[in-house]
Amino acid sequence: MRRCVWPLGIRINSGAVVVPALIVSVALLLQQTAVRFVGTYSNVVYTAEHEYGYTAELWREQGHLQGLLFVSAGLQGDKPAGRLENIREELGRLSFRAKLSVGWSQVNGKDVPARNLFTFSGVLSAGELRGVITESEGWHPQLPVKREDVVLRLRPGASPFPEGSREEWERWIGVVLQARGPKW
Repeated sequence: MRRCVWPLGIRINSGAVVVPALIVSVALLLQQTAVRFVGTYSNVVYTAEHEYGYTAELWREQGHLQGLLFVSAGLQGDKPAGRLENIREELGRLSFRAKLSVGWSQVNGKDVPARNLFTFSGVLSAGELRGVITESEGWHPQLPVKREDVVLRLRPGASPFPEGSREEWERWIGVVLQARGPKW
């Protein structure tokens, strides 16, 4: 029986033409299940030492959006982050929510990490994320909900996460949220 050596050093018998097709099928499957970067949308403004605004980093996997929301509300540096949850995308409209801990709250005379719940409702286009962001504080539900009209513009640049599998993306998100995620 004659042996062939294919690229990548794979040795097969001459009758086994299934292997190249299998390799192509696996490559296509991996390509379809990879998490792909959509973009970074932001309205953050900077002063000499401070930054204020919102940043949404979006990825897509098998047609579904995933992402993070960052809130800048003070000194420049590592800003709080929250994973996008309850993402709904239909007929050009987009909505999601994210739990964050932006600063501290007073509870029974003690400082504790805030329980900020942000929601977004609006439209995602090629160049911007436009809509309304609301913020409520879980420790103090009696406080009025903050509402803000926002336009987050697409910022040029590469993904902070190199595109890869869902498992790799989940590990990367876990590291980000461990350091900057909600404390509730």
